[in-house]
Amino acid sequence: GKVRVTTHWIDSGFMDPSATDWVGLYSSGQPHRRGLSLIDYCVVAAYIIVVVVIGSRVSSSTASAKNYFLAGKGANRWVAGISLISGITSGISFIGIPGYTYKNGVAMFAFVGGFILAAPFIIYVAIPFFARPELKFTTSYSYLEARFSRRIRSVSSALFLLRVIIYMGFVLFAPAVALEAVANVPVFASVLVTGVLATAYTCKGGMQAVIWTDFLASLTLITGVAVALSLALTRVEGGAVNLWTTAQKDHWLVPSNFFSNSPLTTINFWCMLFGFAFNVAAQSGTDQIAVQRYLATSDVRSAQVTAAGAIAGNSVMTALLVFLGISLRLLPIAVV
Repeated sequence: GKVRVTTHWIDSGFMDPSATDWVGLYSSGQPHRRGLSLIDYCVVAAYIIVVVVIGSRVSSSTASAKNYFLAGKGANRWVAGISLISGITSGISFIGIPGYTYKNGVAMFAFVGGFILAAPFIIYVAIPFFARPELKFTTSYSYLEARFSRRIRSVSSALFLLRVIIYMGFVLFAPAVALEAVANVPVFASVLVTGVLATAYTCKGGMQAVIWTDFLASLTLITGVAVALSLALTRVEGGAVNLWTTAQKDHWLVPSNFFSNSPLTTINFWCMLFGFAFNVAAQSGTDQIAVQRYLATSDVRSAQVTAAGAIAGNSVMTALLVFLGISLRLLPIAVV
C-alpha cells in the first residue's frame, strides 16, 4: 500500500540526494522518474519556435548602432521593464530561491526590501545620469570613455563580458541539470540548443529581439511560478489561508538569530537586506544588461518607468518564489 509522510521526515530540508524523482514517488524501493509527457514536449517545442520567430522577425530595418543596440530608441517602457524580470531572475533564481527557502525559511524575503531600498538610487540618480539625451550613450561604458579614455572603456567592457560569459555558463547549466533529472534530457543537449538559438536570434535582431523574447520569457516565468504555487497550496494542509500558521509549527520558518545585530551570523536579516540592496543598485543601476534597456526607451521618464516596473516585477517574483519554497516544504510526500 501507500504510506504518506510529511516533508519533515526529510533530513535538513533536502530531498534524498539519491532520488531522481523530485516529487518523491518510489516503486519497489527504487526511484521512479516521471519524466515529461508528449504534451510537455509539445509545449516546450512551441515555446522555442515562438521565441525564435519573434527574435528573428523584430529585427530593425536598418543596421545603425542606434537601431541595433538601442531598438531605435522606441522600446515600449512596460515591455522593457517586464523583460528585466527574466533578465535579472534567471533559471538559477527560479530553482534556487524555493530550494533555499525550503531549508532556511523566509530569509530571502529580505531581498524584497533590498529592491525597495535600491529603487530611489536607480530611478532618480542612475537613470537620469545615463539617459541624458545630450550624451547619446549607447552603453553604460560609454561614460567611461567620455570621462576617462577609450582604454578604460575597453578594459571595463572586457571585464563585463568575462563576467557575463561565466554567469551565462551557470545560467545554462543549472536548469539543464534539473531538466535532465526530471525529463532525462542530456545536459549538453539543453545547453547547446538554448545557447545556439538565443545567440542566433540575438545577433540577428539586436536589442529589439532581446527585449521581446525576454518579455515572453518573463511572462512564462511568472505564469510558471503562479501555477506551481497554486498547485502546491491546494495540497498543503489548510491551504493558503493557514500556510503561515502551518509553517510556523516546527519553528523553521524564521532562522534562529535572523534579526541579530552580529554580522557573524550565517543568515542575517540586516546583512541580506543591505547587501542585496547594494547588489541591486549595481545590477539594475549600472550593469549593461539593465542600462541598455533603459537607453532603448525614448526619454528619461520612460526609462524611469521601465526601472520601476522591473523592480516591482522582480520583487513580486522573489516573494512568489519564497512562498513556493514554503509550500513545497509543507507538501506531503507519497512513498510506495
